[in-house]
Amino acid sequence: MKKPGLLEFTIPDYKILEDTVVDEKTGDRVLRVEVVWQKADIINNNKRRYRRSLLEREIKRLHDPISRGEVMGSAYHPKDGIGEATDVSHIWEEASMLEDGTCVGVVKVLPTSKGKDVQEILRHGGKLGMSSRGFGTTTEKQEKVDGKVVKFYEVNDDYQLKSPGDFVMSPSVPGAGTRKILESQLTEAADSDANGEEKDMSKELEQKITDLESKLAEKDSAIEEYEAKLAEKDEKIKELEKKIAEMEEKLKELVDAENESIKSRDDIVKEFVAAYSEQPGFLPEDDGAGDDEDDEASKDERIKELEAKVAEYEKKEKERKEAEERAKAEEKLQAELKAKLDEVLAKEE
Repeated sequence: MKKPGLLEFTIPDYKILEDTVVDEKTGDRVLRVEVVWQKADIINNNKRRYRRSLLEREIKRLHDPISRGEVMGSAYHPKDGIGEATDVSHIWEEASMLEDGTCVGVVKVLPTSKGKDVQEILRHGGKLGMSSRGFGTTTEKQEKVDGKVVKFYEVNDDYQLKSPGDFVMSPSVPGAGTRKILESQLTEAADSDANGEEKDMSKELEQKITDLESKLAEKDSAIEEYEAKLAEKDEKIKELEKKIAEMEEKLKELVDAENESIKSRDDIVKEFVAAYSEQPGFLPEDDGAGDDEDDEASKDERIKELEAKVAEYEKKEKERKEAEERAKAEEKLQAELKAKLDEVLAKEE
């Protein structure tokens, strides 16, 4: 069984329903065209057969996308089977199947650059083909037809109809039962058509797939590397926060110890004075001399002690603030890196 490829069905059968001017200044027009795009349960000229149930399933699946204007077609088959917005020539408005298995529909040919070319050809009686576009695999089978054993390829259930059809160049095909099926470069050429015109592009496709897988691997690697860096940043922030907490705790302990020391000294002095102040000769009579000098010296010494403590506390507070600023800078860098990655990922998608 082959890998999924682009399967196409070509029928040059259409009818112009409306030709409407949509812009008086530019003269732009829109054509509504009724087309035939497929036929179920027949072995076509390229020896492929689409079962009725398979086509009915795909028509049903495309019903809502068609009603929302999401199913489009081109003036030729896109090389990758998908195409670009600039390739669009028409929008599918309807797709259905008649009782005899003939698949019909209505398309609106737009005044795009490609659509205008199609409009001119159809308006002047040109016979463009309508070629359906879908991906799937086939299975080789044999059946008797008119007493002869015929080998053909049954389109498998993995088939997915992408567009009921693109306009393509095709010779006029007389007779309701005459059909021609084409296969694009995405299909393996194991069962090339009778004219040998199908091209084997499987190697090119495999190379494209390999390139895409390589790019995805590089992208995954970049994401993993970025996530590792973020984890490192988070760890550093936690370490800084822990250090700040330890510093604040030590500073609190120093303050508490200092307050406790001052309180203890004051209590000891009060107890000592209370116990011995009444003893004769313990305290000299106060003549007022020298008090000012002693008090001033004591105060100066105390001021120096306090200034040293304040300087120590200020140093620790400065260190704490610097650590906090570094943590904030790390947090800001992390946010910027995340935003940058989101932007890169959005562009990649």
